[in-house]
Amino acid sequence: MTTEQQTAGHELTATPETDTSRGLATVIMRVRHIIAEGIRGEIPWEILPMAQVEILQNVERMPGLRLSDLAYRQRLAVNTVSTLTKEMANKGLIERRPDERDRRVLRLHTTERGREMVEQFVAATSSFIASGLRRMDDDALQALGDTTALLHTLASALEDNYSASFGTEHGGPPDARG
Repeated sequence: MTTEQQTAGHELTATPETDTSRGLATVIMRVRHIIAEGIRGEIPWEILPMAQVEILQNVERMPGLRLSDLAYRQRLAVNTVSTLTKEMANKGLIERRPDERDRRVLRLHTTERGREMVEQFVAATSSFIASGLRRMDDDALQALGDTTALLHTLASALEDNYSASFGTEHGGPPDARG
């Protein structure tokens, strides 16, 4: 690694944090790709494309999320997210409800079927990961289990950072504007 790295237009000075972040980025991207490939037998993309999985996960985590806020979070155009959520509503995965204060605004909620699909996705992912874990020794499993808590902490910190940038870049945090 060089002293300075160019990443997404940002200069990064080599530090323990940038070395760790680069290592994590590499392994997370690799694991995500391997999992996506590995679970296609259980959940073919024709049934639930990855974009819809991510939408379901966001809507389940944030019931009542506005369509426009979801589009921003997904970094997609509002019309693209509108089309995807219409398809998902037609499949019975989510509900698109008008906001009580502003009927022009749509609020998104997962349905029971949508929650079942998220659970199916989580179960397939968990099963696939377990197949890899079975090949590891007890010490590696313990270390990985200990690391899981740290990854949850990292996810929360990243979400906090993202939410803060959402507020400054998009006129306030989700739902702060009504």
